[in-house]
Amino acid sequence: TLQRQDFLTEAKEWLNRLEQTIEADKALRHQDSSIEIESFFRDLLNLIFRWNLGNANTMFGLNQDSFDLSDESTGIAVQVTITTDAAKIRKTIRGFVGTHDAKYDRLVFAYPCIKVSESRADFSKDLKGFDFDANRDRISFGSILQRVQDFDIDRMADFIQLLRKELR
Repeated sequence: TLQRQDFLTEAKEWLNRLEQTIEADKALRHQDSSIEIESFFRDLLNLIFRWNLGNANTMFGLNQDSFDLSDESTGIAVQVTITTDAAKIRKTIRGFVGTHDAKYDRLVFAYPCIKVSESRADFSKDLKGFDFDANRDRISFGSILQRVQDFDIDRMADFIQLLRKELR
C-alpha cells in the first residue's frame, strides 16, 4: 500500500511539473515542448492502454492535419494538443471526418494537463455519424492517473519508470 501511494505521489509531481513547463513555454511562445510531447504521449498511451501508437507525421511522411499518433490495428488516431477549447476539437474533427474516418474508428485528444473541463459543445453537425464523445475521447494527465491507480504494482512501476526516463 505504501509503495502504491509513493508511486502515485511521484507521478503527480512529474505530471504537474510537465504541465507547468508546457504552460511556461506557451507563454514564451516556445514550441519545442509542444512538439516533443507527441513522442512522450505515444509511449505513455501505449503503456497505459496497451495500444501500438506510432508517430503519424513520421509514418506517413508528412504532417497530418488532424492527428499526430495512430494505431491502425486498433483504429485509433490521437491528436496531441495543448489547446483544450471546443474550436480546436471542431477544427480537428472537420479535418478528420471524411478524410481519415474510414481508416480509424476513434479520434482521441490527449492533453498535457491535469484536468480538462467537461465539454458541453455539440459536435454532431461535424461528426456526420462518426462516433466521438467529447468526455470519453479526451485524455488528460488526471484521467491517466485514475487508470494508473488501478494498475498492479509492477505495471505501476513501469509507468513511474517511463516518467523518470522522460521527465528527468
